[in-house]
Order: sequence, then structure tokens, then C-alpha cells
Amino acid sequence: EMKNPDKLFSEIEKIDFIKCDVEGYESEVFSNMQTLLKKHKPLVQSELSGIENRKKVIEIFENLGYLTYVLRNGVLEKVNKEVIDSINTDFYFKMKS
Repeated sequence: EMKNPDKLFSEIEKIDFIKCDVEGYESEVFSNMQTLLKKHKPLVQSELSGIENRKKVIEIFENLGYLTYVLRNGVLEKVNKEVIDSINTDFYFKMKS
């Protein structure tokens, strides 16, 4: 059963980190998590299946003021949009400082 994340987590006082692995439904989940993301500005980790899904999710986060990263050797590295289709690891979204 699917539930709206904004409603499901609405009573949580503080969210610092979200890990999302929903097998290709990330754009649906994050598009229904706008209120939570705006309020808490958590660091988000997600596997992003499919190029169109990736582009949609990255656009969702960019519109909220987030930057896109990958973790390499224990360090978050900013992702260049030209290489997003070649990345085979989780993506991280962090609010601009």
C-alpha cells in the first residue's frame, strides 16, 4: 500500500536524513514529499533507476535548492549533469549552504 510521505511523516519534529530505495518510483515519492523536504531540508540518499526518473528527481531537488552529489572515497562530490546517465551508485541531495 502506497502512502503519501508528506502525510505519513507530518508529525515528525526533525528529519536530518532520508534514504529512499523504491525501485524506479523515486520521482513519485519525492514529488509527494515537497512539504517535508522544504521544512526539514534533510540530506537525501537514493538509488535512481532509469534516466528519465533520474532527470525528474534531480529537477525536483534542484527546484527546492538542493545540489546533487555522489559518494566517492568517503567524500560527497558534486555531480555534473552531463554524466548522470553513467553513474552506477546512489545519488545524494544536499541543500545549498
